[in-house]
Amino acid sequence: MKKRYLWGFTGLLLCGIVGLAEAHDGYRKHSPNRLLIPPQTYADNCGSCHTAYSALLPSGSWKRLMGDLPNHFDAAVELDAADKEQIGAWLQGNAADTGTTRRGSKIAKKLHGDTPVRITESRWFIHKHDDVSQGSIAKAQGLKNCAACHADAQRGAFSR
Repeated sequence: MKKRYLWGFTGLLLCGIVGLAEAHDGYRKHSPNRLLIPPQTYADNCGSCHTAYSALLPSGSWKRLMGDLPNHFDAAVELDAADKEQIGAWLQGNAADTGTTRRGSKIAKKLHGDTPVRITESRWFIHKHDDVSQGSIAKAQGLKNCAACHADAQRGAFSR
């Protein structure tokens, strides 16, 4: 009888350990500050003008942006076909709505299906920055300069 209880207890203990390991793995996968390492072409072409962190917009937004590179805000972006394909695939695979990061998942939920082309126009961004003064924005040289206020922005860490 004692052996039966011992085997039952051992089985429960093993199930608990496996469950904790799975939960921990899921936690790391969806870490809010997970370092998304982009291809060098993305860092060079996109990160030279603004924060290059894909999990701030949903895949639909990235598709729209990549589809209209000649009219990319204030500059015409020219990429060869291979670079465009590589960057587009990386953006799609690491967008807010892919579940790659917890922050991205939260952003995707708050967008309610919207696909803004500017991060600064998303409901999530506006809500998070509604208390930032115009003076601070001017000092940062605009809202696209995340690193002016968020030192680890390129890593996806946006705490103040």
